Amino acid sequence: KRLKSYNNTWRDIQPLKPEETADLIRNDKIDILVDLSGHTAGHKLIELSMKPAPVQVTWIGYPNTTGLKTMDYRFVDHITDPVGLADEIHSEKLWRLPRSFTCYTPQKDEPSKTSLPARKNGYITFGSFNNSTKLSDSCISFWSKIINSVKGSRLILKSASLGGKQTQDRFIKLFKKYGVDSSRISMLGRLPGAEHLRYYDNIDICLDAYPYHGTTTSCEALSMGTPIITLMGDRHAARVTGSLLHQVNLGHLAGNTEDECVKIAINLASDIDKLEDICLGLREAVLASPLCDEVGHTREIEDAYRE
Repeated sequence: KRLKSYNNTWRDIQPLKPEETADLIRNDKIDILVDLSGHTAGHKLIELSMKPAPVQVTWIGYPNTTGLKTMDYRFVDHITDPVGLADEIHSEKLWRLPRSFTCYTPQKDEPSKTSLPARKNGYITFGSFNNSTKLSDSCISFWSKIINSVKGSRLILKSASLGGKQTQDRFIKLFKKYGVDSSRISMLGRLPGAEHLRYYDNIDICLDAYPYHGTTTSCEALSMGTPIITLMGDRHAARVTGSLLHQVNLGHLAGNTEDECVKIAINLASDIDKLEDICLGLREAVLASPLCDEVGHTREIEDAYRE
């Protein structure tokens, strides 16, 4: 209802056949047609392959090229898709927005972190609330290097599927394979919204999934005062958190190699005072950053449409 109120015309195309949808778009004389789904469930790529609008753009719903010759542009930024290889592997022309490919609106009533967990615990707690399907063997291997390099550190994982013992046992075996004892790992499943966000109060530093970065998860972590260490890869999905970190002046937490990330973790964990300063001021920094400038971001999208 809220979205309907912003529009001159609202069309429900779900019950229509692809040809009917394409005809409707042509008859409505749409100049720029924007796809927000890519290759995800319920997509309309068949309709878009019919080129019902003179200019077609894909954005935010899918972290890769659509592969369609009829898709003219894809909105990205200079960090998620650097000039060069990214251009070569897209069927679309990449349109790099000036600051970020996305923006984020945190829940305004969530208070900032008031203390660093390491102060009371006496050790660093790493954490990740990413979907457990993103936690590949290579990701666990990478994280284990960090955990083993920071003496006494612990890891908290939270994901809907991690509430089950079978899934927990699988990850315990994976971490054990790379030298991390089960006593250093805690796992929990889904929590209600408010409890989910407040659970970041138990985390000193987040570890980002690799090679499929977090997006909303990363935004939530940063807005809840928790810095993230991320490993930068060679494609959009493996570079998103790096882009988000740059928007909040924490680009130095994005490493280009596993060894770089280990050094970043050691440096962060070895200076509790500096880490606490980052954490306690991070929510305010996020709210004041380009990442949360929805008006400015909208203007940049509008400029892109005009160009």
